[in-house]
Amino acid sequence: MPAIILSVTALSAIFLVFMAKWEPGWVLLVPFSLSLFLYLFLRISERSKFGRFIDRLWTLGRAPRSFDPEQGELDPEEVEYVHNIRNKSHETEIVISVGLFAGLVAIDVGSVDDWLWSLSLAPKAVGVIATAIKINIWALRIGVLVHLLLRCLWIGIVGLGFSYPRGVNRLRLFGPFQRRMYNHLTAPDANIRLTIQMERLCSLQYATLMCSVFSMFAWIVMLFACVISGRYMAQSIVGPILSRLGFYIQDSVLDIVLITFSAVLLFAFWSYIRVGSHAITRMLRQPIIEILYFFRGTLLSQSILLSIPLAMPPLCLAWGFHSPLVDVDEQLDFVYADEVSNANRIDVPYILSSVVKGPVVQLQLPAKAISIWQAHIANECGSETKTNSSITDKPDELDKFASENLRVWIDQSPMNGVTWIQVASGASLRGFIEVSNFENGLHTLYVDPCNDVYFKSGVSIPFYLSLEGQ
Repeated sequence: MPAIILSVTALSAIFLVFMAKWEPGWVLLVPFSLSLFLYLFLRISERSKFGRFIDRLWTLGRAPRSFDPEQGELDPEEVEYVHNIRNKSHETEIVISVGLFAGLVAIDVGSVDDWLWSLSLAPKAVGVIATAIKINIWALRIGVLVHLLLRCLWIGIVGLGFSYPRGVNRLRLFGPFQRRMYNHLTAPDANIRLTIQMERLCSLQYATLMCSVFSMFAWIVMLFACVISGRYMAQSIVGPILSRLGFYIQDSVLDIVLITFSAVLLFAFWSYIRVGSHAITRMLRQPIIEILYFFRGTLLSQSILLSIPLAMPPLCLAWGFHSPLVDVDEQLDFVYADEVSNANRIDVPYILSSVVKGPVVQLQLPAKAISIWQAHIANECGSETKTNSSITDKPDELDKFASENLRVWIDQSPMNGVTWIQVASGASLRGFIEVSNFENGLHTLYVDPCNDVYFKSGVSIPFYLSLEGQ
C-alpha cells in the first residue's frame, strides 16, 4: 500500500509538472519523479492487489535447483576453477580497467551528436539519445577511475600488511589523543579484515558500474529501435494507408502513437526472450544477457542503496528530453573563417570574413549544420516545406535541397538568386549571395531552413560591406 501511495504521488507530481509552464524548478522534478515511479512500480509487494493480479496472469514457479536443468551436477574441478579465479580477480580487474579507461579517454564525445544528426532523427530524439550516451561515457570514465583509485588503496594496504604484519603498534602511540583515535585499529586481525573489505568494495563498485552502464545501454538501444521503427511505420506504412482511406492525422500524433506501439511490441518480445523456456530463446540470451541480468538481480535483491544506481537510465532519458546536453534548436551559431585556426573543423555556418570586400558573400554550410536543418525540416517545419524534404537523403542533391528549402535575406530584402554548390569533398554546401546592389556599411545575412516568408529561426550573420568605388 505505501508503494502504491508513493507511486500515485509521483504521478501527481509529473502531472503538475506538465501543467506548469516549465520553469527551471519544475523541470528538475520531472526526471526524479519518473525514476521514483519506475522504482516503486517494480517494488510493489507480491501480496498486494496488483501483485495477485500479476500472479494470475503469470504464475511464479518454484526456484530452480540448477541454472541449466539439462546439464548434470558441477564437477569439483569447475568449482575449484571459479574459486581460484575469484581469489585472483584483482589482476584481471586492474588490466581491464586500465585498458578500458584508456579507450574511454580516447573517445570523442563531441562526435556522438554529429553521428546522430546524420541519421535524420527528430531533434527531441537526438537530444535524448545524445544526452544518455554522453552521460553513459562519462559515468564509465569516472567509475573506472574510481575503481583504479580503490585498487591503489587495496595495493597499499596489502603492501603495508606485508611490511608491518602486526599493524598498528599500540605501544608506540604517543599521547592520549592518538591512543583513543587509533585504539579500534590495534586489533591483530585489523589488516586482514580491512584488506578483505577493500577487496569486496572494489568488486562491488565494479559490478555496480557495469550493471548501471549496461542498463543505460539497453535503454538507449530500445529507445533508438522504437523511434526508428515508429517513424518508419508512420512515413512508409500507416501514413500512406490512412491518406488513401481519407483519414488525416497530425504527423507528431501519429509518430507518438506508433513509437508507443513499437515500444509495447519490443517490451513483449524482450520479455519473452528473457523468460522463455524454449531452447532457441535460451540460446539467444546466453551467456551475455543472463550475466547482465544476474548483475542486476543480485544488486536489486541486496539493499536499496545498491538498486539506486539502476534508476540512472530513466533519469538520464527524462533529463535529456527536457534539458539535453546538445543544442537541438534550429537557431545555430556562426563564426568567421579568418578568426578560426582550423577551418576544416568548423561545424556551424560561417562566412570567410566579417568584412566583405567583394560583390559576393560566400556562405559555408558544414555537414552537421545541414543535418540539423534537415531534421527540423522533416519534423518541425510546415507541411509545404516537408514536401520538398524527400531529397534530403541523397547527398548528391544537396544543392537542389538548399534551393528549394533555404530562404536567404540580406537585412529585410529576400535574395532569390542564390547559387548553391555542393562541395565535392563531403556533404557540405557553399552559397554565393550577390551584394553589389547594397551600400557599404553594416548588414546582416539571414538563412531560414523552414522557407518562411519572414525570418524566424536559422542563422543570422552580421558583416560589414566595403566595396571599392562606392
